[in-house]
Amino acid sequence: MVFSKLKYLNKLVDLEGMKRIVTTHFFGMIYYSSQVWLNEQTTSRQWRMIISLHYKALRSAIGDYKNNISKRALDSIFKRANPYQWMNYSNAKVYRFLLMALWSHLNWGTMDMKMTGTLVLQLFLTHQD
Repeated sequence: MVFSKLKYLNKLVDLEGMKRIVTTHFFGMIYYSSQVWLNEQTTSRQWRMIISLHYKALRSAIGDYKNNISKRALDSIFKRANPYQWMNYSNAKVYRFLLMALWSHLNWGTMDMKMTGTLVLQLFLTHQD
């Protein structure tokens, strides 16, 4: 359904417009809250589905319906990270936030480790980037 609409829009919008449409609308749906669910525990079946959706959207945006363009070339055309790179980036943001929060609270010297861990978890759950 979504891909047929992308195919239709491809006739009406130039490449830059299609890049914006796919990035803002389609990838916004795919990777929504990916810091929570896109991690090392994602199964191989789930990875195949994510990768398939990712590249099918990119191919639809440029009109490559016969898979003539490689995945690496698609990533460079769209200047997008592939799903594995996105996972690493998302996880790094989460880990950086947690480590910085933990470091700042340990430096205060006013909390024990249990309180610090609870506070870091609360900060992480309420953090808006």
